[in-house]
Amino acid sequence: MPVGKKLRLTGHAGVLVPLDRRGYYGESYRSEVDWRLGIARDIGPVTVSAAWTGVTRNDDLEQQRYYGRRALVFGITFVR
Repeated sequence: MPVGKKLRLTGHAGVLVPLDRRGYYGESYRSEVDWRLGIARDIGPVTVSAAWTGVTRNDDLEQQRYYGRRALVFGITFVR
């Protein structure tokens, strides 16, 4: 969605569905919702972007260690 001449908002929402719902130790995996909300700026042939991304917590995952479910992602795209 354009916000200015060379600035736009980007976004995504979706569902991650496991192809095999059985885990290593007999637990079952459930679908998770993922999302992304960001901005992108065109600078000549280069697009610079930043987005906040995340995925819902799946209680079926083995919780032996903690890992993040959200991330700030930066990107640079060059088109000739």
